[in-house]
Amino acid sequence: MPGEYLMNFPLDDLTSSDWQTRRTAVERLLKQADPHTLEQLLRVLKERQDDLGLLNAALQVLQRNALPVIATLAELLRDEDTDTRIYAAQALGQFGHAAAVPLLLDALEDPDPNVRYHAIDSLGQLRAVQAVPALREYLQTPDFFLTFPAIEALAAIGDPSVLPDLLPLLDDAILSPAVVDALGSIGTPREIPHLLTWMAAPHADVLLGCRALVRLAERFPSPAGRVPGLVRTGMPPQTRQRLLQVAAGGAAQGIEDVITVLGWLEGRDVQRALVALLRNESSRPIAARALQGMGPQALPVVLESLPETEDSVRVHLVRILGSWGDARAVPALITLLGSGTASVVTEAAAALGKIGARESFDALLQQLRHPSGLVRRAVVAAINSLGHPEHTRRLLPLAQDPDPRVRAAVIDSLGYFAAPEAEKTILQALTDPTEIVQLAAVKALGVLDTPRA
Repeated sequence: MPGEYLMNFPLDDLTSSDWQTRRTAVERLLKQADPHTLEQLLRVLKERQDDLGLLNAALQVLQRNALPVIATLAELLRDEDTDTRIYAAQALGQFGHAAAVPLLLDALEDPDPNVRYHAIDSLGQLRAVQAVPALREYLQTPDFFLTFPAIEALAAIGDPSVLPDLLPLLDDAILSPAVVDALGSIGTPREIPHLLTWMAAPHADVLLGCRALVRLAERFPSPAGRVPGLVRTGMPPQTRQRLLQVAAGGAAQGIEDVITVLGWLEGRDVQRALVALLRNESSRPIAARALQGMGPQALPVVLESLPETEDSVRVHLVRILGSWGDARAVPALITLLGSGTASVVTEAAAALGKIGARESFDALLQQLRHPSGLVRRAVVAAINSLGHPEHTRRLLPLAQDPDPRVRAAVIDSLGYFAAPEAEKTILQALTDPTEIVQLAAVKALGVLDTPRA
C-alpha cells in the first residue's frame, strides 16, 4: 500500500510546524544519508507529492547526495515496471544535476510514451541544451502527446535556433498555443508578423497572442518602442478587429495584455475602446496608462468623452489631459471647474496647473470658495504654479473675504510667492479670529524674508 516503505522511517520532525525542528531533522538526515535513507527519501518523492513540507525536506537531502541518488534512479529507469520508470524520469528532473541528462536522453527511447513524456519534461526542467536535437525531432511528428511537452521543454531551454521549426506549427490549432507561448519566451521581434497573422485566425487565442507580444516587448526594451512599433505597423485589420472585440468584452482574465497592445496602436476606434475600458475598475489603471501613453493624438477622443462619462472615469481622463500638457484641453478643464464634483474639480485644477494655463486664473480664484478642503488645496497649488503677473494684486482683496476658508487659502498662496506687498496682510492674519487662517499665516511667515517674520 502507498507509504508502506515509510512506516519505519522517522518523518514526523520533517513535517513539524516548527521550522527549527524541521531544520534539525534535515541536518540529521544529511549526516546519516546512507543508501537506506536515500532510498526512503526517494519513496517520499514518489508517494508523498501532496505533502509539500515533507517533499521540500526530502529534496534538500537528496540534492546534497545527487550522484548516488542519480545512480539509483538510473537503475529504476531500467525497471520492468512502467510506473517505476515514469517516477525515475520525473525524479531526475528535480535534481538540477547534469549527470541526469544522458540518462533522460536514453529514456527518450523508452517503449512507453508516458516515460518519454516525463523524460522530455525533465530535460526542460534541467535546461539541457544538449537535448535540443532530440527534442527538435518531436516537432516533426504529428504526435500531440509528445510534441506538446517538447515545445515547452525547448522554450524552457531557451535555444532560439529552434524558431524556424516552431513557426510552421502555428497552423496547428492544437499545438499553436504552446508555440505562441514559446515565441514569447525565446522569440525575437522577427517573429512578430507571424504572431500577428496567427492572431487573426479563428482558432487563435488573442489573449495568449497579446501575452507573447508583451513578453517580447519586455525582453527587447531597446531600441525604445521597437516591438510596439513593429506591432503598430504590421497589425492586420482582422487582428485589430479581434483585439477590439476582446476589449469590448471587458473583464476576461489576461485582458491587461490586450490593453497594453491596444495602447501601441493608433486610431480613434482604439482610443474609444480604451476610454470604455476605464469604466471597468479592474482594467482601469492599465487602460489609463495605455491611453496616456498615446499622447495628444488621443486628445479629441478624450475631450469628446468627458461629458458622457461617469465621475470615476472622468477623473482619469482629466488626469491624462494634465499629463499631456496640451493647451487645447484648457477650455474643457475650465468648464469642469464650475460643473464637476469635488474629485473632478480637484483633478481639473491640478491639470490646469500642469498645463500652465494662465487664462484659467479667474476660474481658479472662484474655486477658492469650494466647500472641499481638498479642492481648495488643489486650486491654491494650481494658482501658485501659474505664476500669474496679477497674482498678488488680485489675491490681496480676497484676504478680507468673510469666509475663513477663503482667507486661509489666500494667505497660503500669498506666502508661496512671498511678495513684499503681501507682508502686511500676512502679519495681520496672525490675529485672525479663525485658527485655520492663523496657521496659514504662520506657515507663510516662514517663507517671508523679513526681520519681523
